[in-house]
This record gives sequence, structure tokens and C-alpha cells, in this order.
Amino acid sequence: YLNQNGYDIWVYTAQYYSADQIMRLFRHYHVRVTGAVTGTARKGPHNAEIKDTIEKLMSSKYNSTIHIDRESVLHIKKASGEVEEYPIPADSAWSTQVIDIIGKTAGTK
Repeated sequence: YLNQNGYDIWVYTAQYYSADQIMRLFRHYHVRVTGAVTGTARKGPHNAEIKDTIEKLMSSKYNSTIHIDRESVLHIKKASGEVEEYPIPADSAWSTQVIDIIGKTAGTK
């Protein structure tokens, strides 16, 4: 859904997988991922450089971001700093709920 609607997908994990492992996993499921940030990035000597690069990209390219996890979707508007949180009920169809929420925020990206 996200790929088909023009969204860039970034995967963030605190686990110590390589970014290549994450990218291969998503490619296996035919999902185009823009990038991956993993726990290994924080261990290396270049962690400040990686952080700066990602922050510059985020601030220059994206007017808002959508953060998706198991329990909620956050929509963050860069200009105002406003954060909208949309909880996802545990007993719901998770992906359907996420798609509905993204549909609500699409006009404000």
C-alpha cells in the first residue's frame, strides 16, 4: 500500500542486524524499502555521521512523517511540530487500521 501510494519506507530497528539483512528481508516480500537504520549503525565509529545524514535528509525532503508500530501510528508535521497519535486497537485488523489512518492523514502530508 505504501509503495503504491508514493511513500518512502524507512525501517528502524534497535536490533543488531545489518541494513543489508533488513533490505533483503523486505525484498523477499516484494516491498521496496528506501532505507534501513539498525542498531549496528549506533555501534560503529561513523554513528554521528550517519545520524547527521539521516537528519538532513528528513528535514530537507519530508514535510511530515508517519511512524508505524504495532500499537499506534504517529503523524508528525515538521512545520508546526504537531504530533497526531492514532492508537490501533489490539483486536482489530492491524493493516486495515493502518491504511485507514494513513488515508486520514494523506491530505496533510
